[in-house]
This record gives sequence, structure tokens and C-alpha cells, in this order.
Amino acid sequence: KKSDYEKEHYPEYSVSDLNLVIEEVPLKGTIDRIEIDSELGQISLVDFKTAKPIDSWKPNANVKDKLASYRRQLLMYGLMIDQAGVFGRGQDIVGRIDFLEPNANDEFVSLELPMKSEEMDQLIQLMQVVYHKITNLDFPDITPYQTMKNGQEQFIQDLLDGKV
Repeated sequence: KKSDYEKEHYPEYSVSDLNLVIEEVPLKGTIDRIEIDSELGQISLVDFKTAKPIDSWKPNANVKDKLASYRRQLLMYGLMIDQAGVFGRGQDIVGRIDFLEPNANDEFVSLELPMKSEEMDQLIQLMQVVYHKITNLDFPDITPYQTMKNGQEQFIQDLLDGKV
């Protein structure tokens, strides 16, 4: 929507120079767009997708893993912006996926994701586990997960539970 693009915004916002570290995990990245709504006290972290639009966060079997990846990406952005504090503290942070292609009804789709502390806490835990595995060159065998119905989800849970 045109009104979304008239807001105070920061395109291609890089956090790489901010030297962010959360629980000993260094974070770098670029957020496609940050929008500031001073009236609402809200920061929107926007990621643009050129993929086929998905109309809802409610997953079906075909897009479940993709939606989970999108969620983690937006949550990571939220963690980085919250940690950086460059836009102030205590504001609502919302993630949003904007699909750049219209759906079957010729409508452009946006998926908003409120940042929930329990999801962010789980992501921090996952970051720590993955960072520890990488720095110790401990790369688990993912072969069994590739044929599982919920393989990505199970692999992440096994990482969090210390099973792999």
C-alpha cells in the first residue's frame, strides 16, 4: 500500500556495524526495510519476498517449513533491533513479510508477526546451540530428518533437547 511507504523508514538497514552479540553469539545482517510509527510507538521490520505468496501464517504441509523459516527470520530481526536499541527501547516490534507478487486473486499479501518473548527466547536458545556446534565443528548428520514428515521441526527440537 502506498500509505505504508510514506512512513518514516530505513531501507536496507544493516546491523553488521553495530557489533551485536546475544548470549555470546555475534549477529550480523541486513533488514530489507524498517518502518517507524511514532504515533503507535511501533517498529515494523519488513522482509520482501519474491516467492509465491502465502496468504496466512496457518501452515499447510506444502509451506510449513517455509513459514517456520520466515518466522525465525523475522524473530531474528526483532532480536537484533531490540538488542541494538538504536530506535529506542520499549516500543512494540512487529515483523512483516511483504510478497512482491500478487496472489491468485491479484492481491498483494503481507503477513504480520507480533514479536512474542517466548518465541524470541527459544530462538536465542537455538542460536546458542547452533553457534556452539559451528564453532566446535560439530555438524550433525541430517540424513534421517530429510525423509521425515516434520523433519525440519524435529531436527530443531532435537538440537534444543541436546539429542543431536
